[in-house]
Amino acid sequence: MAVTKTVIQNSNSRTTIKIVGTAAADTSTITLSSDLAFTAGNGTVQTVTSPKVNISKIFHSTSGNITVVRNTTTVENLFGTYQQTDYSLAEANDQNIVVTFNTTGGTIILELVKVSGFGDVLPNA
Repeated sequence: MAVTKTVIQNSNSRTTIKIVGTAAADTSTITLSSDLAFTAGNGTVQTVTSPKVNISKIFHSTSGNITVVRNTTTVENLFGTYQQTDYSLAEANDQNIVVTFNTTGGTIILELVKVSGFGDVLPNA
């Protein structure tokens, strides 16, 4: 039961995270205040205060189902292999994101848009 969470891309305004679960009941939490803070080339870390983050794209593949929960609200219940792009899921966007692989493992990639609460950092200052 190993879950891996990898930040694929991170900037002042967007973060892309890949989560891979290997078994049923694998769970991973994306903590808005720490997982999404951008670190510039000079080591300066983006300040985060009362963050709000929308889900803008989801790519997933599983032979079971994957749920995406914010607070106590299930915002996505995903099956099979699919990609959802060009939308903005803002429900409970001030809450951490919990991904659960319910019946088998799988892979999910989330592109997240930082709506507010994230300071600007010069990438190579």
